[in-house]
Amino acid sequence: MLETSANLVGTLNANAACVLDHAGSISVLRPAATGGRLAQRQRRESILATAREMIGRNGYERLVLREVADMCGVSVQTVYNLVGDRSNVLASAVTEFIEVAFQHSSHFSDFPNRFLAVAHVYWATAANSPEYVREATLAYYSTQSQYREQVSGAAIRIFVDALIAMKRQGQLRADLDLRSVAHRFAQLAAADVFDWASGARSIERLRLDLLDSHAMILEHALVPAEAARVRDWIARQHDIDLRAARASQDAAQAA
Repeated sequence: MLETSANLVGTLNANAACVLDHAGSISVLRPAATGGRLAQRQRRESILATAREMIGRNGYERLVLREVADMCGVSVQTVYNLVGDRSNVLASAVTEFIEVAFQHSSHFSDFPNRFLAVAHVYWATAANSPEYVREATLAYYSTQSQYREQVSGAAIRIFVDALIAMKRQGQLRADLDLRSVAHRFAQLAAADVFDWASGARSIERLRLDLLDSHAMILEHALVPAEAARVRDWIARQHDIDLRAARASQDAAQAA
């Protein structure tokens, strides 16, 4: 049985081979590199980790490439060469996390499929690094269309690849438009997190909302047997949260 919300972050960090704290290194699994290519990759990862730290600490509007370069001990030109302009730095800092989330979603055996595991990773990241996730989400809805298009486009490509794998495993309907489904995943997840980032919902509520949104899309994408399995699993999550809320309320009344 999956743990209650209070214990989920610890479980996530124990099982996932990645660091969810925005100040830490987010390591994307890529083909092995040596020599100059390895050094370039490490510098790029350092630049993006520094950008995430600055976004969380100062807000996305105060992200300055000169400061990122100075903190990394490189020139601004190196930042441009390895990542790109400010919009690219913002977008890459977000999209590389989405890539990591999918790469490591297989660590979560308690979830019926990767998309529900990724929904949980989104929530756990918001719980662990609220400042960074809030700023990254507000930036998505507040900045120029170039940034939104970069993040959305990269997310859709990642989602399509995951859907292709599920289709090969016989989990999805044969007539499915994978790109359309991927676009819905990207839009609904962003909207759920934005509601939390703007103060419209609590971090506790965000977890179930993300799971419900992903399950709603999966309901129409999966073959009947898989869809039924997701419905049963989601119902159990609601029951777990309800029992946890009642236990918390009883404890508060007894105090």
